[in-house]
Amino acid sequence: MTYDSNVDNLELAPDDLISVVIPAFNSGAFVGLTIHKVLASMEEIGQPFEIVVVNDGSTDNTWQVLVDIARQDVRVTAVNLLKNYGQHSALLCGLRQTCGKFVVTLDDDLQNPPEEINRLLQFCLEHRHDLVIGRFSSPQKARFRQFGTGVVDKIVTRVFNKPPSLKLSTFRIIRRDVVNRVCQSSNPTPYITGELLFAAASIANIDVRHDARIAGKSTYNPLKILELVRRITFSYSTELLRIACRLGTLIAAISFVISAILTVREVIVSKALPGWTSMFTAVSFFSGMIILLLSMIGEYLSIVLQQTLGTPAYRESSVVKNGQQVQI
Repeated sequence: MTYDSNVDNLELAPDDLISVVIPAFNSGAFVGLTIHKVLASMEEIGQPFEIVVVNDGSTDNTWQVLVDIARQDVRVTAVNLLKNYGQHSALLCGLRQTCGKFVVTLDDDLQNPPEEINRLLQFCLEHRHDLVIGRFSSPQKARFRQFGTGVVDKIVTRVFNKPPSLKLSTFRIIRRDVVNRVCQSSNPTPYITGELLFAAASIANIDVRHDARIAGKSTYNPLKILELVRRITFSYSTELLRIACRLGTLIAAISFVISAILTVREVIVSKALPGWTSMFTAVSFFSGMIILLLSMIGEYLSIVLQQTLGTPAYRESSVVKNGQQVQI
């Protein structure tokens, strides 16, 4: 894919393309409506545009819906991934398919109102930002998701040096040069929000609506939130390894002191110390800590191995572009 890297002029020319990326997963019941609403909103803006929808290994009829739309409207590109790789891998795939001067990302469930895209675009042009992220004035999320979002936000603030006042969401507009930098990522487990924070110099929020889902339930659950936390911490930071190293050093020091005290007491006092229970507890504790530390190291090594082997973040199985099936 060849990208237009000329971003010196941030004014939109009449023929400048705007791209929209939508990752889709098990949304066959409503993704068609989402695409049609995006088409209507983009037509009102009046700029040439393209919509890239990435099916992230759905098990329902999502792909067939996308194929039907992409064959009827050449402005829509449908990409089918070989299996479910996760939202961020699907986003990376979508970004690599685009060639617009600005790229918008949003979810497939219409919680991000397409009619707000123009506000993102105008705010980005007016203030000359690299990245503008929609900030939800009234988030429509389950309580556990709000808690999970808060946890992820704190981790992202620490790992990516995000300003605490900056709010994150998947509804955003990105300048072409920032997209180009993100597309160069070779991380087998990408976190697109973090990649954008690394790649953009000027980032801002704008308040947008956050509507209720039009159908179904969110596929995010506590396990997926934990997986996202794992992806961020192990793929983009050595902070856990540093903490583990400090903790291991502290435990080793404590163990040495305790052993020295017990040895001196045995030699000088010449009195055997009862306490098989305490000994068993101590051995179990320290063994558990060793296993924990080795597990952390193993996680880091597995990521290094994937990067060394060149394991891709995703694999495409089929693409429909310009109304035609594309050979992979």
